[in-house]
This record gives sequence, structure tokens and C-alpha cells, in this order.
Amino acid sequence: MGKYPIVFVVWEDAFSVDAWTSDTEIVEDKLICIHSVGFLISKNKNKITLSLNHDLASDALSCVMNIPRKMVKSIKFLKTPKSKIPKKGSKKG
Repeated sequence: MGKYPIVFVVWEDAFSVDAWTSDTEIVEDKLICIHSVGFLISKNKNKITLSLNHDLASDALSCVMNIPRKMVKSIKFLKTPKSKIPKKGSKKG
């Protein structure tokens, strides 16, 4: 397993309307249910931090997202394969 566990997160996102809209459409209950998968970088009582990418050679992260904990409905830890990742510069046999 790598430095960061891989998780599947279900969370509710905000909804907005930019076009001219009736008040009945705006009042509708339109929270958007989002499914995200990524490396769990950190979690605390206020937020969780996910990263889509983790470069093992430099330990750098990209596509990082903070999700407020109040929006998170569930977090499921996913199993990761137990395969060895070749080190930078090594040749595959």
C-alpha cells in the first residue's frame, strides 16, 4: 500500500442557476450527489483532502480538492493491489 489510502467518497455539492429561472425551480431541493475517488491526503473535523494524482518519485500531488465534512455522506476505503511499482530508471524484465 502507498503512502496515502485510496478512498471512494460520496458527498453533496452546491447547485446554482445562471439563466433566468422561475422561483419554483430555484426552491426545488437540488443538492447534487457527487462520487469521488482519490488519495486521502488528510481528514479532520472540518474537511477531507483528496488528490487525484500522486507522483511517487517526487512525492508531489496534483488535482487536490478539499471537501467540507458537513457535505460528506460516506467514505469507503478501497483495497489497493499488492504489486511492486518499478523505481524510476529501472528496466522492466
